[in-house]
Amino acid sequence: MSVPKIIDISATADNKIDISKILSQIKLSKNASNFLIKLARKALEYYFTYNKPLLPSDVELPQNAKVKNELVQKRATFVTLEKQNATRGYSLRGCIGHLIAINPVYIDVLQNTYAAAFQDYRFPPLEAHELPFIKIKLSILTPQIKLKYTTTEELTRFLQTYKPGVVLQQFNRQATFLPSVWQELPDVQEFLTHLCSKAGLNFDCWLNNPEIFIYFAQEIKE
Repeated sequence: MSVPKIIDISATADNKIDISKILSQIKLSKNASNFLIKLARKALEYYFTYNKPLLPSDVELPQNAKVKNELVQKRATFVTLEKQNATRGYSLRGCIGHLIAINPVYIDVLQNTYAAAFQDYRFPPLEAHELPFIKIKLSILTPQIKLKYTTTEELTRFLQTYKPGVVLQQFNRQATFLPSVWQELPDVQEFLTHLCSKAGLNFDCWLNNPEIFIYFAQEIKE
């Protein structure tokens, strides 16, 4: 199944979008989803056992032709690692991914698992003693949609209504928040302010007509 290229959509109030229809373009079956989340866990365990990464060539794909076909389709993915803290809650321990589908989905998950664990500049590399306290979450992304808007009010109303993943671009800088970030930043203005800061822009950059791309995601959790 091919993934469509970036399309445009208007943020006007009368333009309703069907999120389930958009997600249907990339949604994986339960069997494929289970394989990927187990693969991410196996990759980390393998690294700490053998002190080397699990290579795509060493991954044994399922015998089921339908599931195998899903796993070799190109998909953009993010891998998020969260660590259990002293209060029994979880805090971010790493998050890396691709916004554009460049790899078969199982390879993308494999690569991004290692990147989230060892290459997220915000955190030190993951250590073996942390692994029992790590929870893994995968996000399988839809193709990006360029959001056309004429006023800030249109932009904020649309984002607050649909709570998509957002890519903000301005002055050759870019940052993204996954759809799940809305759980932590439910206020749209606060969401956009933090996104501007993440991109290294002024906190109010969202008031100055940045380019906005949106996407949705199938989440797979342990």
